[in-house]
Amino acid sequence: MAGRLEEACAEAKEALRLDAEDINVLTMAGDLFSQTGECEKALSCWDRAYANDSTQISCLFSKAELYASMGRTEDAIGQYEEILAWLEAHGYNMELEGAHPRRRIQELRGEGCVPHSVQEIFPPIQAI
Repeated sequence: MAGRLEEACAEAKEALRLDAEDINVLTMAGDLFSQTGECEKALSCWDRAYANDSTQISCLFSKAELYASMGRTEDAIGQYEEILAWLEAHGYNMELEGAHPRRRIQELRGEGCVPHSVQEIFPPIQAI
């Protein structure tokens, strides 16, 4: 699998060389670079894709999650706040949509954590 991923990255780099502004190439390259640990390259690709087409909201989600996985919590929160602003500006009803970005911001801040086990939800009954 690793060999195939490296091969795909090499092909993505060649595609970027041929057309460095193609949104699909930039997005795909960002995804591949993030999988191979080339985080700064991934972020750069997603930034360029979004700059070329501001409807590419998936690039913002990808950046937010990559920042979170890198331990760059404040950058991740900032990215999710940008996503919230984008969604609200484009008429999404945040209450009906479930407001995933808001929940993710709370998780990143350590607020409103979801229990991880049944015992946390339903603690054992203590004998009287």
